[in-house]
Amino acid sequence: MKKALCIMLCVIVSIIFPANITSAEGSIDLSVSVMEKNVKVGEELTVKVGISSQASLGKVSAVISYDNSLLAFQSGDSAIGSNGIITIDHSGGESTSAELSLRLTASSPGTAVINVVNCSATNTQGIQIEAESTYTSFEISPKEQSTSKEQEPAMQNAVPSQGVLVDLKTDKGTLIPPFMYSIHEYSITVPYEVDKVEIEGKTASKTDRIWYTGNPECVVGNNIRTITVTDVNNNETVYKISILRLDKAQEQTQAAAQTVAFSQISETTPEPKDSSAIKTDKKDSLKEKLMPALYIVLIALVVSLIIVVIWIHSRISRRKSEKEDKEEKSLKKRSRIKVTSSKKKGKNKKK
Repeated sequence: MKKALCIMLCVIVSIIFPANITSAEGSIDLSVSVMEKNVKVGEELTVKVGISSQASLGKVSAVISYDNSLLAFQSGDSAIGSNGIITIDHSGGESTSAELSLRLTASSPGTAVINVVNCSATNTQGIQIEAESTYTSFEISPKEQSTSKEQEPAMQNAVPSQGVLVDLKTDKGTLIPPFMYSIHEYSITVPYEVDKVEIEGKTASKTDRIWYTGNPECVVGNNIRTITVTDVNNNETVYKISILRLDKAQEQTQAAAQTVAFSQISETTPEPKDSSAIKTDKKDSLKEKLMPALYIVLIALVVSLIIVVIWIHSRISRRKSEKEDKEEKSLKKRSRIKVTSSKKKGKNKKK
């Protein structure tokens, strides 16, 4: 009976507790936030993506979608992107947390939403852990414009008359951010099939000199082109264009990520939450945290009940066995008494 009890307890512990440990390690906490409180058109903003787990992260991948009519991607930690999609490929190693920064530029006013979908981590043991999608939203306000009539001519003549570009064009890809004479760094992402990108700038004055550096032929990876504008006073203004040509693997990964992201955007597009919805979310979160503990308590009660039942059964069996032993001894004693009495009677008859 004791052996059966031990086997039962070992089976229950081996089934339940490893499952709880796996579920504890197999979860990712994902967060996304915008560092700037007030975002205006033309300003750069920083998006922080936080990833944490109880186990080592190993290799982390994620897809981030944004509205490219409101935002333009600039650069990011372990990230590439364009046209509303950013893909992250980060090596977390033995660390259990990572914080990645993404830099974007606000291009139009409106409510911007940044979705983090399809996030997963493959730890050092090769086990893949997935995270639920999350998002953040914020308002982009228009530029502050003066209504003073005296300032209107000055605004119309804000572009310098010399020493800058007034237009910048490319025959492949899209400039990010959109061209402005005062922005001096741009990026372009092109597919693997594009091996040549032509750029052309227009100076503010016919007396300006323009000088191009870099090769129109693009290799796989990052290609740097510069345009230097020199005015009559030998003042120089340099514009830098980073052209990223994807390799075949990156192009396939980005295409797959776009397909997955666009299919999930409708599911992850946020709706305004009222107080009741927030309370419901809190209750659901609390329920998820308490359920494992309740399962353990329930299992402990069941095991205790089994132990009590087995103990009672063993006590009853023991008492029954003791009773049977007593009866057997009593019968033997009676049989001995009868045999003795019969022998005595036989001797009396002989006499």
